[in-house]
Amino acid sequence: MLLLPIDPDKSAANLRSTLMQRHGVNVGVIINDSIGRAWRNGSMGLAIGVSGFTALEDYIGATDIYGRELMVTEVAAADEMASGASLVMGQTSEKTPVVLVRGYQPSEPEDAARVGVKPLIREKQMDLFR
Repeated sequence: MLLLPIDPDKSAANLRSTLMQRHGVNVGVIINDSIGRAWRNGSMGLAIGVSGFTALEDYIGATDIYGRELMVTEVAAADEMASGASLVMGQTSEKTPVVLVRGYQPSEPEDAARVGVKPLIREKQMDLFR
């Protein structure tokens, strides 16, 4: 058994800081865990801790490829990357603890309310399962 970090966002921030100090790299860090989903079979990766970029990309007000304004589009970027990384890391005996994602151009968090996984958590009044 392996326990999850008490504060996954803080753990992600500490890992990011250590990587920056030791290796001089500016990277985002995701702490990943497996989850099951309502209405779906199988497990997938989910970001439980995030540091260095905005976990939820907000495209509301931007335009699509046809010039139409996006009214509700938000992308759970950290969860998308966690899911892809989980496939590479494996769920059984693969033993791949780290995955490096290249090519993604994330937004920087604009304020404290957009740091970590907090932007991904649905407000209680909008949550059908809480």
